[in-house]
Amino acid sequence: MAYQQEYLRPFLDDGMPVAKATSRLDSICEVTQTVLGVYGTQEQLEQGINRDPRVSANPPYLGMAIEILPGLMMARDEGYAFSMSSWMQAVAEPFGCLKFMGLHHRRKIHVAAKAMRYYELWGDELDKSERADVLKGMRANDCCYGVRAFALYGDKLLGSEEVDDDVLNLVFEGIAESRELLALISTTRMDMIPLAYQEQILPWLEASEEPIELDSVRTVRTVDRFFGIDDCLFEEHERTFLGGPCHESSEGLATLLYVGGNLVGSMSMSGEPSILGLQDVVGSDGSRRTLLGGVYGTNKAVIREARMAFGEKGRFARLNLDSLDLYPLRTMAYILFDPEPSDFHETVEKIKERRDEVLVRR
Repeated sequence: MAYQQEYLRPFLDDGMPVAKATSRLDSICEVTQTVLGVYGTQEQLEQGINRDPRVSANPPYLGMAIEILPGLMMARDEGYAFSMSSWMQAVAEPFGCLKFMGLHHRRKIHVAAKAMRYYELWGDELDKSERADVLKGMRANDCCYGVRAFALYGDKLLGSEEVDDDVLNLVFEGIAESRELLALISTTRMDMIPLAYQEQILPWLEASEEPIELDSVRTVRTVDRFFGIDDCLFEEHERTFLGGPCHESSEGLATLLYVGGNLVGSMSMSGEPSILGLQDVVGSDGSRRTLLGGVYGTNKAVIREARMAFGEKGRFARLNLDSLDLYPLRTMAYILFDPEPSDFHETVEKIKERRDEVLVRR
């Protein structure tokens, strides 16, 4: 089925290939038609969201109520009576309840990210007060989930002139408090970020090297292998890349990833696969694609290739890639209880030293 660009764009902007984005919309439209076959009017549909798992606004089904939004808008294009304001108000309140639910954090992040993926669809149709209510509901979803979605979609929030300064301040206070620096600078150019928050970010970047420009390293907001964010991801890089007397058996259990002949990162072959940034990379548009000391997720295809290279070549295997999609997690400072920029700088210096040692050995 051919879709209007406005409905494909949220998925394409997240880094999905056209075929996958189209398939996702096919699925959304199918679910939407099933739902509308049961509920004839929006009023009936909103009454049903509290009890029907296909569209329920109560966790864990809030994600589905958000996800079918493009389907409802396309139905409206065909004559269905649909009010964006009424729908978003119906689903806004449950955002604040997510932190009290026993959902795995991956589910909570997905719910908030779905809402921000569609921000350009719903944001323009709400007035400032309504938009603020939804964003505040997401902010109440606590610093680990709603705020992470804000950081991942910082470019969309800051690209809108319709968000009040007090709401933006609430958003960026949350980003600063929750250490979601990496997601923010990976998706949002520094010159878009309010000056007061640039001043908080810059000290973390002082340990950076002169970046290289590589458009073939891409930031994405979705991957087909997302394993969440916890300490073990960062500790694996301590063991497999940084090594040391306590980690001799794990040292080198990693695949070095090169893009266009440039060393970009190290993927741990122990535990859940993630990538430690070994180079500062920017795109031609000025966006930061990797931060030395940042930790990233990626897609299954890259993980599969990295494992094959490791199986053939062993410790610190080299894998050459034409391109690399990276999903920003957090910096290595995350494993520290109360990190300061100086703590991260110390870690970055260790990574640089270790990187240079490994390259000399090779």
